[in-house]
Amino acid sequence: MPRKKKTEKPPVTALLQAERFSLAIEAEHLPVRDDDEYEDMRLRISVRSGEFAGFVSICTNNGGLYTLMNDLERLYETLSGKAEMSECDGIDACELLFEAVKGGYIRVTGELREDYMCDCAQSLRFAAKFDQTYLKDFLSELHAVFA
Repeated sequence: MPRKKKTEKPPVTALLQAERFSLAIEAEHLPVRDDDEYEDMRLRISVRSGEFAGFVSICTNNGGLYTLMNDLERLYETLSGKAEMSECDGIDACELLFEAVKGGYIRVTGELREDYMCDCAQSLRFAAKFDQTYLKDFLSELHAVFA
């Protein structure tokens, strides 16, 4: 999404809560630089899958999240295709893949990674399947990020 004139606004959180899985994306808009095509954001991406949980913080432009939102909307409306986001910022990385599966279900898979380029590295791989109706509120909240 092309950048907009910067106005101060608080972080916005989009929450997907489905049975034993939750994904929260907190987006904070950062000051716009004149040479940027897209607006910069700080994303705090949190996942809870069953009894496992983790989060990463990534500074990126809003292009990846905007594309994910549009592809998720298509996935929700057509129950076909996929939506994905892969972002990396130094030591933290996030991969998300949503796919339509038979019976009106969505499968999400992904990984959160943290690597300090030493002997200290963590990752959380996850997979879940849920009814597509859980995407409705999540999509509304993602739209609020770009409002």
